[in-house]
Amino acid sequence: MGKASWHPEADLVVQHARVYTVALTIDEVKQGKREFPIIDDGGVAVKDGKIVFVGSARDAQAFIGGETEVIDASGKTLVPGFIDSHLHATEVGMYLKNLDFTRTASLDDMRALVAERACEKEPGEWLLGYAWNELAWGEGAAMPTRRDVDDLSPANPCYFVHISHHVALANKAALDAAGITRDTLDPAAGRIGRYPDGEPNGLLFEPSAMELVEAVAPKPADEDIVDAIKQAGKLLNSLGITAVIDPNHERLAKQYVIARDRGELTYRASLMLYLNAGEGDADRQCALMESEMAVTGFGDGLVSVNGVKILDDGIPAVFTAAMRDPYKLDPSTRGTSIWSQEDLVKMVRKAHELGWQVGVHAIGDRAADMVLAAYKDADGISPAFDRRHYLIHCPFPHEDMFDAMRELNIGVPVQPTIAAEMGEARMLHERLARNKDGAGIFLKNGIIAGGSSDAPVVSPDVIRGMYYAVTRKDAVGDFAFSEESKVSPVEALIMWTKNSAFFSHDDDKMGSIEVGNYGDLVILDRDFIAGEPEDIPCTKVEKTILGGRIVYSA
Repeated sequence: MGKASWHPEADLVVQHARVYTVALTIDEVKQGKREFPIIDDGGVAVKDGKIVFVGSARDAQAFIGGETEVIDASGKTLVPGFIDSHLHATEVGMYLKNLDFTRTASLDDMRALVAERACEKEPGEWLLGYAWNELAWGEGAAMPTRRDVDDLSPANPCYFVHISHHVALANKAALDAAGITRDTLDPAAGRIGRYPDGEPNGLLFEPSAMELVEAVAPKPADEDIVDAIKQAGKLLNSLGITAVIDPNHERLAKQYVIARDRGELTYRASLMLYLNAGEGDADRQCALMESEMAVTGFGDGLVSVNGVKILDDGIPAVFTAAMRDPYKLDPSTRGTSIWSQEDLVKMVRKAHELGWQVGVHAIGDRAADMVLAAYKDADGISPAFDRRHYLIHCPFPHEDMFDAMRELNIGVPVQPTIAAEMGEARMLHERLARNKDGAGIFLKNGIIAGGSSDAPVVSPDVIRGMYYAVTRKDAVGDFAFSEESKVSPVEALIMWTKNSAFFSHDDDKMGSIEVGNYGDLVILDRDFIAGEPEDIPCTKVEKTILGGRIVYSA
């Protein structure tokens, strides 16, 4: 709450709202504080992109002038703009242009979509698709192979990415275009799927194998990427999202800046530099970091640099996440780490020395152990606490991880929707599965858990993510997640606002409705926090406001 110290006429005033300010500090969240000012019949004023008043609707009248846009919320709920702390925004935009398999319930459904789109293609044109998930096709469903799709479009290379983004399916035409034959060796940190006779079956496991086909697939032009950013913004804004950390896309800063300068960027994008194992060893990655002209914190309020992203392992669905113990369904393996401990330490150390924040994809608990050890090593160079290095995913929390995480200020962007909708729980040992992606475990132990989706792996719908975080429902089967992994509705709100702002070092300017913060706001049609958890999915976004500008209206 506060008063303006300059001319009171605002650009925008929201009146008569129930205002959930989320006015907390990160330290308070760690200490377990969940109470913050909630204002009935509240008013919020925004000028020049920032909040200049938070208080009663009556007092907000003083900020209304002839040029002020006034929104009467009529008692509806006003919350800070939602922040997704791990979301591939440009890929979300690309999905909207290609085949989307998220709603397929069987291989037949997938084939029908491919056949329909193939009819629209000229010979030689590529057919791209995303988000097939055999785990959602029923008990015992297997991954498709190229022979399941070869007959549908033999004259068109087809490339379909799994929901996890760690597997892809290529038809024969795509394999031929990439020169992949029975004699092609598996790439480092990847695998080419094969039939019993040695012929490639079209499945490509992990990014290094997927890139064999991606290298010959048509690359989107700058205008295609700018349009994807624009289209992603329309979807994200409709879900109340005003800011994201977009991993893997620091090299697309050019296109983000074009979108920004055209006024077509409608969310704040914090971008990461992806260290890709397919492009060289640890020494090559260290040289890449040294050659970069930017570092964490570079940019402005719309486009900025977050940190370095390192991929350390795969996913449980294909037994590539690096686990402490052998897999339940394949006791012959504990998964694999993409990097040796020595190389991981080398890259994290170099990033830390250069001033980068580091986020490491670590899904397996053994991978998380490796990353924490690397962060501890970096802390020996200079204090890591304020750098806010983090574990991306870390879905299997263990008590023996928490001391190091608290000491080094390590947070975790979690994805409750993945746990609910990917169907991996039944593949895992129950002691691991019950807490998978459970934000409550981290929050109860004083560790910052940010709300995220990893979209387009699953939908970026924040309300859906909050529902799963609160109820821990299993949308695929009837698996029972643990009670301690649940969060309260107010904790879910904190996760997708203040906590997510922690990962981009923006918690002093985003994630809460306070004077001086960005004017990023969302009007909801109901108070989902005070209602019953089962009513959360009924919540609708009515307006999304970015820096005092309405970017979505239902």
